[in-house]
Amino acid sequence: SMSADARLARQCLALFDEARLPCGLVPMNWPCRLDQRSSTWTLSWIAAVGDLAMYDGTDALPWLGNRAAGIAHTLLSYARLEDADGLLVDPPGWNFLDWTAPWKGDNYTPPNGIAGRGPDACLNLLYLQAVESAVTVFGAVGEPLLAERWRTRGERLAAAIRRTFWDEGRGMVADTPERTSFSEHAVALSITTSCLSVPQRDRSFAALTSASDLSRASYMLHMVFAACFRYGRGDLFLKKLDQWR
Repeated sequence: SMSADARLARQCLALFDEARLPCGLVPMNWPCRLDQRSSTWTLSWIAAVGDLAMYDGTDALPWLGNRAAGIAHTLLSYARLEDADGLLVDPPGWNFLDWTAPWKGDNYTPPNGIAGRGPDACLNLLYLQAVESAVTVFGAVGEPLLAERWRTRGERLAAAIRRTFWDEGRGMVADTPERTSFSEHAVALSITTSCLSVPQRDRSFAALTSASDLSRASYMLHMVFAACFRYGRGDLFLKKLDQWR
């Protein structure tokens, strides 16, 4: 939005919250006759509420307070899907992430976005992003115990992501534990969350801007933009717009 008026954004996010299912999933489209479910969208919904918590004014606090219960419900539902290491495995629904050409055969889900394949870096980084956004919301609305609980869970998740997906030789996270494929999505998300140490993050940004074998973002290019802005590289943002010109 180009407006400082957040009412439309709040209405959108509240509608999805009100449509939240007993299993914790937030439908991809609501109100709608078609029941389309996605964990990637559900986790992104929490991140969007977290964005409003950071950028909206103090008048948003009552609205944020009404979202806190739904966020807690959804995160608790996803916590049940963690493996022994704390990684999210086989989240339900269509785990669509982007119209990335190498992912077409799996209906545009990331490499391990199909159930039964094991943990996926992109999905776990989205989960981490959602957890960190929830900490922001809980802190803003005066729920310090909830904030501390999920801050601890987020630290555990970040450590598990590093152990499982970090490729020391390449200096970035891989898409899968086998570390045979890499994507702009996973690398950018690892930069914009608190997943990595500062030296690891610096190496990752260098890889993001130079590696030629990364699966490229299109629909989710904003992830890459966020990584560029974190390093003050607005010039790369402008260059990336070329693919849409």
